[in-house]
Amino acid sequence: MEQDNAPQRSVGPGRIQLAQERREFLRRTLVLGGATVATLRAGAQDLSRNLPPNVPEWQTTLGAPILEHPYGLPSRHEANVKRRESPGLTRTPQSSVSFTPLQNLFGIITPSSLHFERHHGGMPEVDPHQHRLMIHGMVANPRIFTVDDVMRFPSVSRIHFIECGANTGMEWGNVAVPTVQYTHGMIACSEWTGVLLSTLLDECGYDRQRARFVLAEGADAASLTRSVPIGQYTWIQEAKSVITSPSGGQVILDRGYHEITGLAWTGRGRVRRVDVSTDGGRNWRNAVLQEPILPKALTRFRLDWDWEGGPALLQSRVIDETGYVQPTYRQLREVRGTRSIYHNNAIQTWRVAASGEVSNVQVAS
Repeated sequence: MEQDNAPQRSVGPGRIQLAQERREFLRRTLVLGGATVATLRAGAQDLSRNLPPNVPEWQTTLGAPILEHPYGLPSRHEANVKRRESPGLTRTPQSSVSFTPLQNLFGIITPSSLHFERHHGGMPEVDPHQHRLMIHGMVANPRIFTVDDVMRFPSVSRIHFIECGANTGMEWGNVAVPTVQYTHGMIACSEWTGVLLSTLLDECGYDRQRARFVLAEGADAASLTRSVPIGQYTWIQEAKSVITSPSGGQVILDRGYHEITGLAWTGRGRVRRVDVSTDGGRNWRNAVLQEPILPKALTRFRLDWDWEGGPALLQSRVIDETGYVQPTYRQLREVRGTRSIYHNNAIQTWRVAASGEVSNVQVAS
C-alpha cells in the first residue's frame, strides 16, 4: 500500500447535506407535490430577511428569561438530532435499541440525551429512594445498600466508550442499513462517575480465594442478568473505526475541499493511528488524531480531502497501541463466516457517487 503524507491544506470547507435533512426534504416534496417549488422560493425569500446586511430578527428583541427551562433543553433548531430506532429490528419497542446520531456529533463525548440504549423489558422508572443494591453469595457480610449508602463511598470519574456487542451486527452478511447512525450507532462515550465495584465487594468481604464471577441482575422487567469475571473484564472490544462525515445518506454539494472526519476506538487501550483511503483501500493517508487521545475512549480523526466530482470509496482503518490492525470484511469472514452477529469491527466503506450522494457499500477486499 502506498502511504501519502502530503501536507494538508487549511482552506474553507465544502457543504454536505445531512442524511436526515435530506429525508425530511424528500418527505416534504412528496407531500407538497406541484406546490413545492413555489413554497421553497417563498421560504427562501422569508429567510433572506435575516441575512446580511439586514439585522436578524433575534437581534431586535429580548430573548427568553434565564430560567425559562430550569433543566436545559436542546434548541428547537436541533430537533432533528436525536436517537432513532431501526424499523423491524425487534418485535416490540420495549425490547429494542435506540441509535446514537454519530453523523451529527463533533467531539468525543456523547450528550447523555443522545446516548444509545438497549433494553430487554422496557425502560424502568426507578425511584432512587426505594432502589436497593443487594450483594450476597460468597461474601462474609451480605449487604443491602441504599443509594445514599453507596454515595457515601469514595467515587472515581473516567471517560470511556461503551459499545453493544451487536453494533454493526446487521452488516455481517451484506449491506443492511443506510446510515452511520444505524451501522455504528450502538456506541457512545461519556464521563462516568461512581463507586468502584471493587470497593463494594471489599466492604462485603467477598471470598478472594473461591469467588470467580459476579452475577449482576438488573431492576428492569426482564431481570436481565450478566456474569462478569472478578478483577478483570476479559472480553475485549476490538479496535474499530468509522467515517461519520461524509457518510451514508449524506450528499456532497460542492466540489473541492472537504474534511473527512470520524471516530476510532479500542478496548485494548489507546488509538495509535488512523489511516484513511478514498479509493477503496488501494492507497492510504495518515489522519490527524484530535486530542485528547484517552485509553478505552472514542478518538476523533480528521483528514483534508479535495473531491474532484468523481466516484470515491471512503474507508478508515485504525491501529491501536498494541499493534492490532482493524480487519477487512474478507479477513473477518474467513474466520467467522457471514452469519455471525457480535463483534463486527470490519472496515466500513462509503461510496461517493459522481452526483455527490453517499451510500453504504461493501467491497471485496
